[in-house]
Amino acid sequence: MNRNRKLNFHQKTAEICTMQLRLLFGVLAMMHVASAVAQVRFTPELEVRVDTTLYEADQSPLFVQGRRILAFPVSRPDQIIDVFFSPPEGMAMPVARLQVARDVSILDSLRMIDSSYFQARVQFADLSKAGIIPISVAYNLPGLPSRLVTYELFPYMPTRAVLQVKDEEVFLGEEKSYVVSTTNLGNIRVDGSWQTRNGVDYRLFTDGNQLRLSIVTNEPGLKEIALPIQTIRPVVAEGRLTNDLPPIALRFVAKSSRIAFLSFDRKEITLDLEAPQGTEIQIDRSRQLQIRKTYRIETTAEPGGAFVGEIFTRSSLSNDKVLAWIRPYALHRASDGYLYIKDGDDVKFITNINITEKTRIQRVSLRHQGGEFGENLTVNPGEQVDVKIQGTGLEKVVFLFEGAQNLVRDSALSTENVAVYSLRIPVNIARRKVVVYRGKEPTGFELTVKEFQTPRQLDFLTLNYGAGDMEVGKLTKPILYDKTIPELTLKPVSQVIDAGGKLYGKQYLVVEINIFNTRKDLIETRKIDGIVVCPGDNSPRFGFYEGNDCVNAPRNLNQFLAHKTFDLPDWATIELTIRHDPFKYGGAPGFSQKVELILQKHLTFDIDVSFPAGLLVLETGSSKFDNLYGISMAVLPQLSFYKPDKVNQLRPYRVGLGFIALNAFNFSNTDDQRSRDVGAVLLGSLFPTRTGSRFTFPLYGGFGYKLRAGRFFYIVGPGIQVRL
Repeated sequence: MNRNRKLNFHQKTAEICTMQLRLLFGVLAMMHVASAVAQVRFTPELEVRVDTTLYEADQSPLFVQGRRILAFPVSRPDQIIDVFFSPPEGMAMPVARLQVARDVSILDSLRMIDSSYFQARVQFADLSKAGIIPISVAYNLPGLPSRLVTYELFPYMPTRAVLQVKDEEVFLGEEKSYVVSTTNLGNIRVDGSWQTRNGVDYRLFTDGNQLRLSIVTNEPGLKEIALPIQTIRPVVAEGRLTNDLPPIALRFVAKSSRIAFLSFDRKEITLDLEAPQGTEIQIDRSRQLQIRKTYRIETTAEPGGAFVGEIFTRSSLSNDKVLAWIRPYALHRASDGYLYIKDGDDVKFITNINITEKTRIQRVSLRHQGGEFGENLTVNPGEQVDVKIQGTGLEKVVFLFEGAQNLVRDSALSTENVAVYSLRIPVNIARRKVVVYRGKEPTGFELTVKEFQTPRQLDFLTLNYGAGDMEVGKLTKPILYDKTIPELTLKPVSQVIDAGGKLYGKQYLVVEINIFNTRKDLIETRKIDGIVVCPGDNSPRFGFYEGNDCVNAPRNLNQFLAHKTFDLPDWATIELTIRHDPFKYGGAPGFSQKVELILQKHLTFDIDVSFPAGLLVLETGSSKFDNLYGISMAVLPQLSFYKPDKVNQLRPYRVGLGFIALNAFNFSNTDDQRSRDVGAVLLGSLFPTRTGSRFTFPLYGGFGYKLRAGRFFYIVGPGIQVRL
């Protein structure tokens, strides 16, 4: 027996352990499945279509600092593209929404196509200044939390610079100019300064809509140089982003000229007729060059050439140079050909220099984003603007703007008479003036920094009439309020004004208040001017706003009213119009919001006198109605009920408790006088919905107690009501 018990005990123990192990494995399997479901993640596949060409993120990835981006060429700065997103094959379709950066506009929002992929159409604002552009897809899978996937796009305009010149001869000291064939000239970095490589002086510059290369060499022989070319905005080359274009290769033979070439220590001379002595220069010494002699400069070797200027040699220097004065009288470009130095009509030397006008600034104009150039030189903090300087001799001058950022000279629009700069005013700029410098010398022109003064939608104001602070911009419907309004408080929320990365500045407001009585008669009107709300301390310009006129505290409008809101009758209307002051925004209307507040009442009490006639009366204990009663008179204190969603409109029924004189106007001596009695009644009346009539015919119904007969009764029938 004991042995059998032990065997049974061990068997039961084994069965219990087996069941526990099965239960444990089941729980672990369920946890694994739940974990696998919770970890479902996928990245929608991205494709971009430009015109008719499709680019896929997975087939042509580009890595920048460890980040994968999709780069693709475009043909214009405001290119329109189609974007496609599709989940992996076999995956359920999510619910998706597209999010883009501020410089991208959504033309067609993300929509599902054939239940297999999503498509959207977007347009870029200005790719000539943009960098890597993020674009995001927020999506949800059934039963899983939402997820945001961000892709980085780099649309670029292909840029090339090619010089197609065969081997040719160049004379020593000669400045030779070539046209460089380009695509997207505005993306090529051009500074116009002279540089030296392999004994050859060269410079890249723009001439109208052309990119030109000028070279000068003073060493004879075969010259081969490769000139580097850089872009302003990166392009894609060999699977990576780069600012370096293939160098320009140039090969030529430098030879001595038949006429001695005189080299000057200056390659540019300024034409200044106000300086009679001219400009002091140093010239290479030559056997044929006489000291203290005046030479003519003309454009041709033949006699009678156009007179350009004159040179007066002053003295010899110890560095094998000759000190001289050059007095220019006309303009000349080195690319136009040689200049001939003559003694009388005899050619003695040749040279080549640029004679340019004296730098004079005649006009400075400003263009805000999306506008045209104008003479108003007022800028706002954080703003991107273009500055155009017009005058003479501007191609050789570098202008600086004190305190500005991202200063870029637009070489495509700049000429010797026009210089265009793109610059950004820092959002935290502390000075009120941005001085324009020519090198280190002030030009006398300056940009005035003015705080933003732009109307913002009225989401920075709240109104409290007893139901808590309500955003003014959302009070678009009439408000029926059934309580007393002790205060009518307008409260600014200054932290909202400059939130979201966009600046608006001070908000100048006008509040107009009209109060109407129950009959819609205007009983009071008030206008409150000079309400100024300044942005809060979260604004990057908070310390620069002058706060003397700012009113950021709540304002109780009752203090401006003769009819206080807590004394107004039922169904009175308070009409508030809150708007921007157009005189503070150059006549722009700004935003306006009308708030209509109506003092609602649910019921009313009055004493009603009516004349029921033809009443049917059924006394308790009786099985039939009495004869029709004649004209009776009822005096009832009544309750009337208003429609909850209408203004001052009663429901078609009333309830009253009072007295009724049955057959009150029956004065005959017949037995009918027995029906004359006075009853205390609870009476309900049903009135026609038509209003404005002097005579109405309500229906009555109720029950009461006859005081003379001493019996309870029920009553129903019509009546007459007269309105005076």
